[in-house]
Amino acid sequence: MLSIKEFEEGKFVFMATSFGTVKKTSLALFSRRGRAASSRSRSTPATVGRRPITDGTKDILLFTTGARRFAFHGDEVRPMAPRSAGVRGVN
Repeated sequence: MLSIKEFEEGKFVFMATSFGTVKKTSLALFSRRGRAASSRSRSTPATVGRRPITDGTKDILLFTTGARRFAFHGDEVRPMAPRSAGVRGVN
């Protein structure tokens, strides 16, 4: 759960799951003024990492239990709806 005071346009919530799925969602979509939104879909595992507020342009590093790391730029993940499943970040 995140405690957010201001839902700024141009800011995103970046999430990663235990199955290697990543998702970038506009912070404004989580505002009560907008649509009610949940970031959990029926097939998405528990979230293991999250950068609460980002402008979506930072470098992303994902690590596996086998000591492998994967790096990519935040612009490579397109913004998605809160209920979308996300995209593969790492196998």
